Amino acid sequence: MNENKKNIIATTARLIREKGCENVTVQDICREAFVARSTFYYQFKSIDDVIDQMFKYNYIMTQEHLDRLNACGSPLEKLFYFHRLNLASVLENGAELSKINISKKVRDGSPIGITYEYLYSTNFIVPYIRQCQEQGIIRNPAPAEKLAEVVTKTMIGCMIRWTRDGVSYDLTRDCLESLKCVYCIDDSVPIPGLEPAD
Repeated sequence: MNENKKNIIATTARLIREKGCENVTVQDICREAFVARSTFYYQFKSIDDVIDQMFKYNYIMTQEHLDRLNACGSPLEKLFYFHRLNLASVLENGAELSKINISKKVRDGSPIGITYEYLYSTNFIVPYIRQCQEQGIIRNPAPAEKLAEVVTKTMIGCMIRWTRDGVSYDLTRDCLESLKCVYCIDDSVPIPGLEPAD
């Protein structure tokens, strides 16, 4: 992705977080990103197009993320690193952008089974789920592909609740606890990134 595109995406995300989507114009984005309108329209068709590409870009694993993932020791650490990375991306975008993303999928009738994010995330985590099942850490006997689908839907449910309840809801903790239940991981197994409650 070229620098102009990254700059426009980052500026749009910041403005939506600060002002709300309905209060952001192409003119605002161009002014804040220091780009001409022609540059904006060379890269994107509309603000909706910026938002669509923003969410696709967020799901692309950077080399830095891959290096950190590969540094994780066990398949369980890798699996939960990936889950935490997705949650961190949602938290960074904020509730307003997450609402837009979810609403757009519902409005467009995009079934979760064929969205880019779903295919990317489930294909990525299936090998880790399978390895954890083989090691007896994940005790849910469902096929790894089916379990990846259920896990993704569980995460989306947690994200929807978070966009509704906002700061009063601990998205990361609730989501990781929910995933632990879906995976049927024994309470004695420490979950990476999920500290015991006080």
